[in-house]
Parts: sequence; structure tokens; C-alpha cells
Amino acid sequence: MHLSWLRDAVTGLHGTLAEVAEPDLGAPRAAAAARGAIFQEDVAASRAFVEKWQGRVPAITNARHLRMCEVVLGETREQQRFFEQALEGRDDLLGRRHANIGTGGGVLPVRWVE
Repeated sequence: MHLSWLRDAVTGLHGTLAEVAEPDLGAPRAAAAARGAIFQEDVAASRAFVEKWQGRVPAITNARHLRMCEVVLGETREQQRFFEQALEGRDDLLGRRHANIGTGGGVLPVRWVE
């Protein structure tokens, strides 16, 4: 996906873009511990992102950039709420299972899929 508008909006606010490497999750951990650590990292990262940019976005003069950045911030807040609820132990975030269905497929411990 071409995100030149995002680059332009960030640099227009005198921000810089950094290359972000894939995180090292270390040695395999128990599934529950791995999920919890991933959720905590995502909550912290989304919170930091919103705190960094929410005060800067209103200063954007380009209407298109302003609206797109507002969308990105809103979606980031929604993701943050999702991961906070997952940390609380909610397992119905993507829908409810039928009463006679067993546990999920265990795909959460595998985060990066190429």
C-alpha cells in the first residue's frame, strides 16, 4: 500500500520516519505468557503513538492529511482497546463461539507471518 500521504503528513509536522525492525520475541514461551507479552507491547506502543501525535494532528493544514491522520489515530485507539480487553482475558473479541465448540485454533503465538 502506498502511504506517501502519511510520510508527507509526518514530515510536514517536522517528524521523521524510522525503519522499524521486526521485534525479537526471544525464546518460545508458554502460549499464555507469549500472548500476554504481545498484548502488553501492543497496548504500550499504541498508547505511545497516540500520545505522541494527538496534540500535533490539529496543526495539520492540509485537509486530506488531517482527516487521514485522524483516522489513523482513531484506528490506533480502537486497536489499543482491543488489546486491553484481550489482556483482561476476553476471548470473544472477534465474535462469540457456539456453546458446543471447543477452544480456538491457537494462532496467536505466531505473530509475524510472511
